[in-house]
Amino acid sequence: MAAGLAVCLGFQSAEATVFEYINNSVGTPAISETTAIIESIYTSFDDSNNQFVWEAVYSGDSVSDLPTGFTLVVNDGPMPKTHLGNLAVLYFEAEELIETNGATGTPTLTAYAYNGGSSASAHRTSDFRDVQSPTPAAPDQIVSSINGFAFNSTLNDFDDAGKKKRLMRIELDATDINNHTPLQSPFDVMDNQPLTWQGIGFAQMIGIWFHPFNNINPDYIENGPEAGFLEHGVAGPTVNQGWQVVRNNYGFFDVDGLQAIPEPATGLLLLVGAAALRRRR
Repeated sequence: MAAGLAVCLGFQSAEATVFEYINNSVGTPAISETTAIIESIYTSFDDSNNQFVWEAVYSGDSVSDLPTGFTLVVNDGPMPKTHLGNLAVLYFEAEELIETNGATGTPTLTAYAYNGGSSASAHRTSDFRDVQSPTPAAPDQIVSSINGFAFNSTLNDFDDAGKKKRLMRIELDATDINNHTPLQSPFDVMDNQPLTWQGIGFAQMIGIWFHPFNNINPDYIENGPEAGFLEHGVAGPTVNQGWQVVRNNYGFFDVDGLQAIPEPATGLLLLVGAAALRRRR
């Protein structure tokens, strides 16, 4: 991970605790073997009403280098990988909308119980240990915007300092996600420890498993009880069905153990305001 400022901030109020993470100098690849990088990340979680926000800005020499979607897992500090049935993974894509310059397409968000492995395999099986099996465990599907799950998204392409840039932002109420009962018993495979279902959110600490993608070629199930979710195939080796994963169509920002920094509410608002001004420049 490239060195950069990584700060998680929290403030207390009578009704709520809002935690934020701001990193304005990420610098890791947005899409491998292209000029694209993840330039900045902002996220927040309100533990009183489960309001979750995720925003990333990407930059590159060409618009075609920039991501058209991402997968995301966050938790309260540990590295999310190997946490089976404990967390939610979000799949967001606006590929058709971006490729047609807004003429057709709709941003789509689906959520699954994270299977503990590659974040882009959770739509295929609820247990990463059988991802290559001819008969993998069923995927643990939670919500889909195709089926009416409401969320807000912002997409903004702009030029800055000779670079092509893209802002992607999602805002959602994670209550249904955080109230989900997982198919698999929550378990940390690496540490051999039982866990409990958390869903999506963070507090005094944050861990992030974030992978931007392009050339996703998303494919959604059209009929039956799984309609609205990503296609997952009937055999393990169909790794590209539903959400394409190849050697050079994704990047990463994978971190753990980021400490919250308590700030007075006034100081936090000033800092967030400054960050917002920087994002709008």
